[in-house]
Amino acid sequence: MAKNNAINNTSSILTVDNLQLDSNTLSSTSGTLIVQSDGTNPIQLNNGTSTTLNMSDAGEMTLPLQPYFFASLDTIITNATGDATNVILGATQALVEISDIGGDFTVGDGVGTPATFTAPVTGIYSLGMEVRIINIGSQNLFQLIINTTSFNMRSFELNPSPIKWGSGLVSFSHSAIVPLTAADTVTFSLNVGGSTKTVSIAESTFNKYTAVWGCLIA
Repeated sequence: MAKNNAINNTSSILTVDNLQLDSNTLSSTSGTLIVQSDGTNPIQLNNGTSTTLNMSDAGEMTLPLQPYFFASLDTIITNATGDATNVILGATQALVEISDIGGDFTVGDGVGTPATFTAPVTGIYSLGMEVRIINIGSQNLFQLIINTTSFNMRSFELNPSPIKWGSGLVSFSHSAIVPLTAADTVTFSLNVGGSTKTVSIAESTFNKYTAVWGCLIA
C-alpha cells in the first residue's frame, strides 16, 4: 500500500542536494525541478481532503474538482417562440442536471428563474449549448445566445427552413471560450422570429436534443 509522507518545515530553509524547501515553497537550486513517479503509482496533488490533480504513470491527467456542468431539457416546451419571444432555458421548464462538479450550476425553476452557471473563480471557460426546434416555418429566423454578466455571445441569425426535416425539425449548437470573473453568471437563450408563437423546443431523456454545458479550462 502506498504511503503518504510529509515534511513540515516552518522555521528554516531545508536543503537536500539540489532541492530547497522554504516554508511552503519547494524549488530547485540547479536545473529543472522534476517530479517523477515510480512508474506504477500516480502523482497526486491533494488539498488535505480530496485529490485535486491525478496524473497516471502514462501521463493521463485529470482534475477531479475542476468546475464542470452538463444539463438537458427532458420535457418539451410547446409553442415557446416564433414571434421573437426570447426563451431563457430553465425559466419556462427546469432543466435536468446530468453533472455539476463544484455545485456552481442551477437548473432553473420553470416559473421565471433560468438555469444559471456562476463562475467560482476568475478564469477562462468553455461554454456551449445545443437546441432542437420543432415546427419551424419558412419565415422564421433562428438565433442562439450565451449570456454572461459582462457580454453576450450570439450565434449567426439565419432562416433554417431550407434544411429542416420531418415536422419542421432543425438542430443547432453554439459554443464560446470566454473570460469570466468570479461570481459572473451565465445563462443560455434562443429566439425564433418572423412568424407566430408556434415553434416548440424539443426534449429527449436519452438523445439530449436540447442541452447546455461548460467547464473551467484555464
